[in-house]
Amino acid sequence: MELRASLSKIGEMKEIIEELETTL
Repeated sequence: MELRASLSKIGEMKEIIEELETTL
């Protein structure tokens, strides 16, 4: 498992969480 891949996934999850927080 590459570090870059995990970091990119974390970044995507963070963006999704931020979008959900704004909609709530």
